[in-house]
Order: sequence, then C-alpha cells, then structure tokens
Amino acid sequence: MTFDLPRDPEVHVHRIGRTGRAGKKGLAISLAGPKDRRKIRSIESFLERKLPRGEIEALTHREEGPLPPEMVTLCLDGGRKRKVRPGDILGALTKDAGLPGDKVGKIDIFDHISYIAVHYTIASQALEQLRHGKVKGRQFKVRQM
Repeated sequence: MTFDLPRDPEVHVHRIGRTGRAGKKGLAISLAGPKDRRKIRSIESFLERKLPRGEIEALTHREEGPLPPEMVTLCLDGGRKRKVRPGDILGALTKDAGLPGDKVGKIDIFDHISYIAVHYTIASQALEQLRHGKVKGRQFKVRQM
C-alpha cells in the first residue's frame, strides 16, 4: 500500500487540520521523499510559510504503547422494538449506578440493538451495571465492542 501527498495543497491542509480540532492539540506528520519536493513547495506556498522538516530516524517510539481510546462502545441487545429509549439507558447508568452523566456519550437506538458510548474510565462499571442491573425494569444482554 502506498500513500502520497495530495496534488492539491488545500486538500492536504484540510486533512492535516483535522488532527487538532475543537481546541485540542494534535500532531500530524507527513512522510515525504525527494519526489515530493514540488508538492511540499506547493503546500508551503499555499500556507505562505516553510514547513518544519526532520529525518525519519529522529522519530521516537513510545514504549508505553498506544493510548486507550477515550470512549468505549457497549452493545445492548434491546432497541426500539423492545421500547428502549436513550433516557432509559442513561437513567440506568446515572441514577441507578451513580455514574457521572458527562462520562456517557452518544446512545444510538436501533430496532433490536442499542449502542452506548461511555468514557473508558467508567466502561467496566457501566458494563457491570447494564449486565446485572435493569433497564426499564428488565435485564438485557450487553457486551463491550
């Protein structure tokens, strides 16, 4: 598989700009070789500044491994057909289990299944609550994706 810098510098800047969004910091690294000089100059011209350069050997490897994802997805075997609503799941997690509501993300309800995004710091507690507690007075099977 090969990856190349895009021909259009605006496309490159758009892709790189998605790295740090919503006020958060990010790091984007473009790997380029001698054949990419023209594209690099085009990007620099578009940005009206020089891009920092370095050698690939200077990149360091983090020994601690990858960062855990911020959110974890739980899958509940109940959905619209079983009258499950997002508020029912949120209530089971916040009211019944006492988990903080700001650690519960998007809840998607489909006909027969529901997906719940929870912050990784409360994922095991949320999973246990949904496995052993009740949603709308019923128990449902649930698993971590």
